[in-house]
Amino acid sequence: MPRLEPEQKDVYKKYLVEFMSFKDDAAYDEDHEFTQNELGQITPQQLKRWMCLKVFGDPDPGAGDRPTEGRSSSLEYYKKAISYFMPNKLTPWNVFTNSGNPTRSVEVNELIKVVKKYEVRKQGKPSSARRALVETEFEQAIDIMESHDDSKKGITMSGLNRFQYHMIGRVDDTCKFLVEDLKRNPQHNDTLLVVGQDVLVEKCHGGT
Repeated sequence: MPRLEPEQKDVYKKYLVEFMSFKDDAAYDEDHEFTQNELGQITPQQLKRWMCLKVFGDPDPGAGDRPTEGRSSSLEYYKKAISYFMPNKLTPWNVFTNSGNPTRSVEVNELIKVVKKYEVRKQGKPSSARRALVETEFEQAIDIMESHDDSKKGITMSGLNRFQYHMIGRVDDTCKFLVEDLKRNPQHNDTLLVVGQDVLVEKCHGGT
């Protein structure tokens, strides 16, 4: 098996345990170790039913059901996670010998294609890719900028993004401001006054 970071392997293992619990109608512990023989008995049909449950909410969806519980991108991730533990992970599924990697079967791949078609028709689960930036993500972005090999560029981009964030504006707008445009607000010590504009912004804490 290729080497993975412990955290990533734990995530993969979580989905394996979830699938095996569904397949065997059992409640396996998250640290349960499955034998190669147990893993080698997994079939594409079993995997497809679990994936249908994840996206349709039903392991055996009808013609009128829609994948409103999950997206094709999630199925592709589950496929990757389960495949990591398969004994014959590099071998496509052979329908004549019932052997190989079940995640590389026609059934699984066709299911993903079907879910993608529903998404294109706006009949699947809406994408959540576009969402508000959270504080930890902003902090990570700032750390990446400031660790740039060219320290001048890193600090410049960090400062620009900090300023944009606190101005609640666009990059092209914030680039138009000059240093002399910013003044301390004598009425509110925790804010800056933008000269010539009716805008007050919070001071960027943590060094700007």
